[in-house]
Amino acid sequence: TLDPALTYSTRAVRGASAGHVTDVILVAGGDTLLSPGKGNPLAVAGRAGLADLAEQTAQALTTQGITSVRLRIDERYASGPRYATGWLAADINQGLAGPVAMIGLSTERSRPGKAAFPDPVSSTARAFRTALVAHGVTVALAIDWAAPPKGACELGVVRSAPLADVLALALSNSDNALTESLARQAAHEAGRSTSFAAVAAGVKATVEANGIHTEGVTLVDTSGLTRGTLVTARALGDVLVLAAGGKDPGLQQIVAQLPVA
Repeated sequence: TLDPALTYSTRAVRGASAGHVTDVILVAGGDTLLSPGKGNPLAVAGRAGLADLAEQTAQALTTQGITSVRLRIDERYASGPRYATGWLAADINQGLAGPVAMIGLSTERSRPGKAAFPDPVSSTARAFRTALVAHGVTVALAIDWAAPPKGACELGVVRSAPLADVLALALSNSDNALTESLARQAAHEAGRSTSFAAVAAGVKATVEANGIHTEGVTLVDTSGLTRGTLVTARALGDVLVLAAGGKDPGLQQIVAQLPVA
């Protein structure tokens, strides 16, 4: 349902001022694969870098005569629960899933045998604070949450790899949290609720709208990690046939990334 060429933006904007201190607000935009350092234009995980965002922000602040700031974060975009209620603690602890958020670091993703950092939003904000300090900005230690004022001045922006590449990475790595994040953003863009159940219902509705029979299909989440998820052989086969037919290039591209087993 989304443009495969879509990229997710992570922005820094100017907030309110109090005395000699100005707020800088880090605005989450869906990129959970940020590099804590400079971005790598050839990578998917780490395409956008916080060091690059900090450099842009520092230059903009200098131009405006600002040297001391407080860091705030805005994570309202497509916000929702961090974990599905059906995910087992053992699976989370073993790195089979991590918290679902709209901003995060590529270096803190969950991997089998390595649990993800439990609070990717705060961790990313601290990494951005470190990057700002490295670029000569004085930043208060405390980091809080705030929404940008209307018409806030943009100080910097970095963009993720295209959605098609991010989804390919999620599929090849069997990254449950990344899959959930992408599905949640698709639901948000479609005007749906962003709870795990609502996002899963949106996936099922989209499949049905493409002419696939979903009788007997039960989606509890979009990664399939929750017990009770059921997909019939017919539904699975019909989706693969639809993709192989070539009438839907986006679906064909997605299915081409599935592991061969």
